[in-house]
Amino acid sequence: MNTSASTIARVILAASLVGPLSTHAQDKPSAPGGGTLERIQKRGSLVVGARLDLPGVVQLNPLTNAVEGFDADIARALAARLGLSAAKVRFTEVPSASRETALNQGLVDILIGAYVITPKRRALVGQAGPYVDARAYLYVRSENRQRYKRPEDIKGKRICTTPTGTSVPVIQQNEGIFIPFEDVSACTQQVVNGTVDGKMGNDLNNLGFVKQYPDLVAADVPAMRTEGWGIGLKKDDIAFCRFTSGALKEVVSSGEWQRLWDKHFAPLGVAPQKPPVVGDEC
Repeated sequence: MNTSASTIARVILAASLVGPLSTHAQDKPSAPGGGTLERIQKRGSLVVGARLDLPGVVQLNPLTNAVEGFDADIARALAARLGLSAAKVRFTEVPSASRETALNQGLVDILIGAYVITPKRRALVGQAGPYVDARAYLYVRSENRQRYKRPEDIKGKRICTTPTGTSVPVIQQNEGIFIPFEDVSACTQQVVNGTVDGKMGNDLNNLGFVKQYPDLVAADVPAMRTEGWGIGLKKDDIAFCRFTSGALKEVVSSGEWQRLWDKHFAPLGVAPQKPPVVGDEC
């Protein structure tokens, strides 16, 4: 996929067809001049940059042309607190390697979709959250599950993940052979087909794939790390960061977070999770 700014500008724009998360759009927050809040309010819509290939998290449904998943609804919850209906949320497909560029060039207002909070990313953009915690695992064909007991068992094995994924250092540190795939679905299919030995990614990202492919399972290797997901926003836009953090806290305290968890992740068989504490770092 071409990751240039011109390509990103011609991305899939899928207007949400799902109803609003609350019965009434909330009052619009004040918008300091020149910031993201002002831009959103002048435009009258929220532009969300995300991968659209993560079942249960954020995925474009080809039958309905609607973007579905837990993170998609988190974006709609944020929009409601901006005074916008769900129909005013536009999802723009952005490759992982181009997310920060798309945000900093103003092509999207926020980034969402399993966007793990890391110091490296926070050097480039702001990140509000975490709003969910995920655990990183190794996924393999079911027949190979017990071959992997420790992270070092991937030595010499072909392991795929996205080029900018947080699992890349884990693969390299344990002397696995890193196979980059921008398309998460393609990476998964290569594991199922036996072209690669495994894939690394967090559990919430892979729940939908495990359900879709019965031969795909988490290996016996324990979780390698816990990762908090955040909403990416333009660096140093303090007003918008504070608004976003406050909105996430309200999503949690109102019970909306739990409803979304039960809607999207419970049917996939994931163990119940309490929402993490949303930070105040801006």
